[in-house]
Amino acid sequence: MLDKAVVWTYNAVRKGVARIRGTTYAPAEAASLEPYDVTTTMRLLASLSARLLDAVNDEIYNSRVGRMCGRIFDAMLERAPAWLPTISVRGLRQEDARRLTSPFMFIVGFIAFIGLSDHGISTFAFLSITVSLFAYGIGALMGRMRLPSIGTRTGHALLVAALAGFALSPIFMHAAIIGLIPLFMFITSSRWGLPVSILVVVAGALLFRQAQWTLGLPFLAVGAVGLALTLRTPRFALILERNATTIALLLMAFGTLYWVLSIALVGKIPLLTDREGLDPTYTMRSHMLPIGTVLLISLLGLRTREGASYRKARLLAMVAIVVSAVLMALLGYRTQVLLTLLAAVLVALMWDLITITEVGLTAGAIAGVFLVMTVLRTYTTGAHVGFIESLAVRAGLTLDIYDMMAHLGGYLGFTKGQVHMATIREFATLMPGIAYSPRRYIAVFAGAGGISMTSTLLGPIAVDFGLVGSIAALGAVGFFMSRMHVHTRTTSGRRRCYATALYALTLAYLILGIETGLVDYEVLMLFGFAFLYTLYISGIRKTDNTVSREGASATS
Repeated sequence: MLDKAVVWTYNAVRKGVARIRGTTYAPAEAASLEPYDVTTTMRLLASLSARLLDAVNDEIYNSRVGRMCGRIFDAMLERAPAWLPTISVRGLRQEDARRLTSPFMFIVGFIAFIGLSDHGISTFAFLSITVSLFAYGIGALMGRMRLPSIGTRTGHALLVAALAGFALSPIFMHAAIIGLIPLFMFITSSRWGLPVSILVVVAGALLFRQAQWTLGLPFLAVGAVGLALTLRTPRFALILERNATTIALLLMAFGTLYWVLSIALVGKIPLLTDREGLDPTYTMRSHMLPIGTVLLISLLGLRTREGASYRKARLLAMVAIVVSAVLMALLGYRTQVLLTLLAAVLVALMWDLITITEVGLTAGAIAGVFLVMTVLRTYTTGAHVGFIESLAVRAGLTLDIYDMMAHLGGYLGFTKGQVHMATIREFATLMPGIAYSPRRYIAVFAGAGGISMTSTLLGPIAVDFGLVGSIAALGAVGFFMSRMHVHTRTTSGRRRCYATALYALTLAYLILGIETGLVDYEVLMLFGFAFLYTLYISGIRKTDNTVSREGASATS
């Protein structure tokens, strides 16, 4: 179909030129234009891109930093003492512990959070939560299935339907958004999916430049997902896999650097005083430390499968977890401490670096750390409430705010994406009212300006997109989480390292976000990268993953 459009356009241009010159012309056919058509051009661009990506891969792998990171990782694994024994109780099976990594743990956590509240919520809010969690479960089940393919004729009909929706957009703006649904289905079923996805991304970027966020965000989302699904080259994955150790150690190094800068900027330990004066940018970048730690633990798990010492790997993982958790605790952020511990336990479970008995002990340690940090936080803020009381009050207040957001958003939403756009500081200052962050935006609607308020994971979605948006969002998240969980069991080598690390991080953030919400810039970026990576490795052809074993003594 697109070939015919190219030939028609070419002939129309030649006919116009011939009329101007007063000459005749012979219409061209598709065969005569074959050396110059879009397909050939795309093949040439693909060849040039492949060479460029190979050069980038070799440059990173053979660079001084890459070689140094490989030597550091090998030296740590070789010189670490092998004295950390395992703690295991007979009768407890390791297979039972792996069930704790199921994506359905999010539903269990949400129900447990509701049970902590000291009072009830309205019927509409309760039904909204119930239906949204049900959509998450349906999405998780669909993520385990193989989706049916679409025929060529159906794809052409979908393209016509999408173009019709775009044509009606001047009359009815939401027709363009509706038109993205058949266009996305066309992208996934057509050989022209990649160039069409690029055009959709460009259109979304142009709409953003015109401040058309309501249209720009769906276009960017559909275009990015289309790119991830239609990119068939494994070279992007090979760059990440070959340089996994370098990426993990650099994330930890830069996270530590920004942690030092954050402490130096305020000149005190925020955990023991208060968090006033902390730079949000430095604090956000210091969160690279937990991410790098989780990826490092995943790489250690892979090395044990390749013959490295199991006890040495466990000791290094334990040291990395303790250092990362302590540094995050000194900043006074309980969420990052809990993220480090929870994600580390999840990724260690998937690599069998931790036993089910140690999971129970770790859970007790996590509860103890949360208790200590809550007591210290209560002391520094002057709020004299008990630990259990603070949990019940916080859960009840958070659900109350969600109740207000659910009624404000209704079925189709009230702010139409503005709360989520406030995650970008440059956009937040353009919002009406006092709103320098999504949680402050929520506080403004709750009638308490100047402070931050949490409204559960569903609160920002409800006020932005309503009940319909909550159902769609939770269904999509459930689908992606299930797909990621499948990849942790079906991939191998360093590809599995990334799959397990990203899944552990997203599941940990999802569980912790039940109360805090997923409205932090770095969290949304992590979820976006994890979901796109999942779609990408689902679409590329299976390759011989020998990168993970290449240079076992000089990994980079």
